[in-house]
Amino acid sequence: MERERIAIRDLTDSAVTRYKGSQAGMRLEERIQDRESRSFVLDFSGLRLLSASFIDEIVLKTQEMKAGRKCDFVFEIDSDSQLNKLARSAGIRKANLQFKRPDQDEVSEVEPVYPRQTEVV
Repeated sequence: MERERIAIRDLTDSAVTRYKGSQAGMRLEERIQDRESRSFVLDFSGLRLLSASFIDEIVLKTQEMKAGRKCDFVFEIDSDSQLNKLARSAGIRKANLQFKRPDQDEVSEVEPVYPRQTEVV
């Protein structure tokens, strides 16, 4: 099945705050609302400034859409820094996420990084 590509840079002018992530998530939802396709590649490549809070908002929104509309999302990332932020969000949200690199067709599972638990004494 062919996935429809959506560039994150087309949804926002900045990818460095939770607020901007929330706005981009709403624009993403509007953009795919009437689409026949239910399978999407979210292209994060080329974003040099990308905050963990921004990507967490996108993950949160995609999880809502995944449950409500039965959509499928693959995150296209081009740096280990982006993958680390995606992994932390996957751990926090207990989300099963998939990613790919721009120059590869192979899709892989994101290995979640779970927040550390502090022991109460």
